[in-house]
Amino acid sequence: MSRAVLVAHRGWISRHPENTLSALSAAIARGARWLEIDVQLSADGVPHLFHDRTLRRTTGKSGALGELSARQIRRLDASERERFGGSLPKTRVPTLRKAVKLLQRERQVRLFAEIKRTSIERFGLEAVLGAILPALAPLGDRAVPISFSLDCAKALALRDRGDYAWIIERFDEESLAAARELAPPLLFGDREILPRDEMLPAGPWRWVVYSVNDAEEAKAWAARGASFVETDSIGELLDDPELAAWGRS
Repeated sequence: MSRAVLVAHRGWISRHPENTLSALSAAIARGARWLEIDVQLSADGVPHLFHDRTLRRTTGKSGALGELSARQIRRLDASERERFGGSLPKTRVPTLRKAVKLLQRERQVRLFAEIKRTSIERFGLEAVLGAILPALAPLGDRAVPISFSLDCAKALALRDRGDYAWIIERFDEESLAAARELAPPLLFGDREILPRDEMLPAGPWRWVVYSVNDAEEAKAWAARGASFVETDSIGELLDDPELAAWGRS
């Protein structure tokens, strides 16, 4: 059977609030050896784990993370009350520093860290890289920066710091031509845009397909050339006997 590595998308988020230390810790405890997180800067330049352009969905507040200081962000409740119904204790938006500290204790775990375009647009690429890359540095090559921003991916390539990834938004010849020119070590694609009836295009990259929450679909993507399969349901997929070893690859 073709095999890929399972990646816990924002942690084990079928059971825990996304991009939180509890979601990451639970994924690791369940057997995940790769995590994916999203990183944005606060108004005062501190990297935090956060996905959306606005605070509403996960914290219930208005505005954007980049409009708040790190001190103000510490007071947010990120327990996703709409999804979990207020059943969970208050959960904080963690800093990237705290996530890195967690992974320093879990030396078998590696990390994809998405550098969000909303921060690049707000603060500029160099400021964002200047804040995030040093924060990831204690993990060495266990931390792999990724981004939808082609300019960001190109900047990462020029830094020659090891693995990085570009996330394509469209599966078309223009995107594939850009990927061939960039030649990233890893290429991410959403399962919704990728072809379901053919092999993934070969290149100098390894494919990462997201977000796949069904065991049989995960196996099918591996058979079509995916090296990594990212999932919201890491624990549930690891319950499948054939996938049990994937998370430990």
